[in-house]
Amino acid sequence: MKIKSFQFAYIKAFKSLNFDLSKTSVLIGQNDHGKSSILKAIDIVLNQLDEETLAAGALHPDLAERLLPLFPVEAKARRITLVYDDAGVEKQLHVTVRTDLTFTVLEAIKRNAKTTKEAIEVLKQLRRQNRFVLIPALRDAASPRFQELFSRMLKEYGLSKIIPQKAGGTPKEYRTLKDIRDQVSTTIKPYINDSLLPEIEKHFGFTTQHKLALKFDIDVRHIGSQLSPRPAIPTSLLSSE
Repeated sequence: MKIKSFQFAYIKAFKSLNFDLSKTSVLIGQNDHGKSSILKAIDIVLNQLDEETLAAGALHPDLAERLLPLFPVEAKARRITLVYDDAGVEKQLHVTVRTDLTFTVLEAIKRNAKTTKEAIEVLKQLRRQNRFVLIPALRDAASPRFQELFSRMLKEYGLSKIIPQKAGGTPKEYRTLKDIRDQVSTTIKPYINDSLLPEIEKHFGFTTQHKLALKFDIDVRHIGSQLSPRPAIPTSLLSSE
């Protein structure tokens, strides 16, 4: 049961989109043109519709916000269709989202239809046989959950201990932060690249064509003005380089 494509109908900024996996290797486009929206929508369908959500038939508002269109849709369906191959036969599975945050999972589109057990089982099989791992760039991760995770990582690996904890943005603090930024590539960065990132790969159970690396950059003025007893969160980017 190999997924061949995803078809979007009134999902986020896309009125109509056929995302053909057999023809796509890289997503390229300007900022705010929908690249992340595509990946986040796929992540919701393949990873975040857990047993509780499927049983309730309703999305958490945070998930719905990543799917519902940015423009008025009136009565048109907001739908993600999974096109897949089942023993040589092309089939479809439809996930339709409503404005009240309820959703249906159907093998065939029918008026006023309700999610069927058979469709749920198909979705589970597709998820078992088509693994999708989304690793967000830190610059895209504005959620409290991700910030808490990154703060915990900084605390565990010692960075928060060497960042001044007093607010005020004095020249001394500014210079200290600048020194940290300049020295991190020879101190913390190799440690994270050699120790932490292999553990990330091991945890997710995948290998990458290029070695994962941490690109570390601090906005000195911003961090200096925001320092508090809580560990500061630098602006960083986790990427494959």
